[in-house]
Amino acid sequence: MKTYSTAFIFLIAIYFIFTSSVSAHTNNNDGEGDFHSDQPLTLEEIYKIKGYTQEITDPIEQFEDTFSTKVVLPKKMPFDVHRSFGKMNEDNSLSLHFFGENKKDLFQFTINPNEPYKNSVNDQLSNGKEIFIEEINHDPLHIRQLFMKKGEFEYILGINYADEKYKRPVLIETAESMIEQE
Repeated sequence: MKTYSTAFIFLIAIYFIFTSSVSAHTNNNDGEGDFHSDQPLTLEEIYKIKGYTQEITDPIEQFEDTFSTKVVLPKKMPFDVHRSFGKMNEDNSLSLHFFGENKKDLFQFTINPNEPYKNSVNDQLSNGKEIFIEEINHDPLHIRQLFMKKGEFEYILGINYADEKYKRPVLIETAESMIEQE
């Protein structure tokens, strides 16, 4: 349950970051590095503050080295990716975020090594692999997440689907493009 609440809270935070005017105000006690800006932060600045890097190969390699595994990314993304960010979290999960041309087009890819796949099953891929799809509808936030077990890890694919162009089959196709690589 911790995985769902953490992912949900993070996605809500990302949504509000993108839909509100963000100003950065930081201070420290030594007076060095003080920063103030009345201009909204860029997407890159927001992710840098959150510890993400634009070069996603670095956190992927860190995850692969830590767990002696090979990360398989979807061959087919829900949209054309224009920007991506990644990091390995303190709990050793890998978090990758992909954005389309529209900053509301957000695809989140997470590999969780900690509490793998304790979800119910409510769907399956074309090869019979069992999955769980969860839809979170808290206006104005609409998130669809697909959970599946791959090896010893839980893979979570999430997408913001407020405009309904990313229906359930799009998320399933994205997951199936990973399975084709096995």
